[in-house]
Amino acid sequence: MENWIYAAWPVVWKMVLSCLIIFVAMIGVTRFFGLRTFAKMSSFDFASTIAIGSILAAVVMNGQQSLTKGALAIAVIVLLQSVFSYLSRKSGIFRSVAQNTPILLMQDGEIHHHQLTKANMSVQDLMAKLREAEFDV
Repeated sequence: MENWIYAAWPVVWKMVLSCLIIFVAMIGVTRFFGLRTFAKMSSFDFASTIAIGSILAAVVMNGQQSLTKGALAIAVIVLLQSVFSYLSRKSGIFRSVAQNTPILLMQDGEIHHHQLTKANMSVQDLMAKLREAEFDV
């Protein structure tokens, strides 16, 4: 049984080395496929990021997972994300099904409360986002 306070040095070094290798692999995959991987996030981007984080954690924390499998799994997820992005750019039908449509929340200083409800946002959420964007409120 593993002690949750103490870890043997070989286990610690293996975890540190796994972190380093999988981190370098992640940077390589991100550089190859482009920064869009973590930039503006759609639902699919968010799901991909969560999946990548889970894979990273599994590889680093579980000695039974190989670094090759982890790096390959990350590459496959990022490849799927790139294919999804390509299809969204090329097909209007795919884009309309796969991506969210923008909602107008405010116009000429007037807040559209019914749109806030559709977006599941409060006025405070909107004001916080406007302040983040350095919009004068």
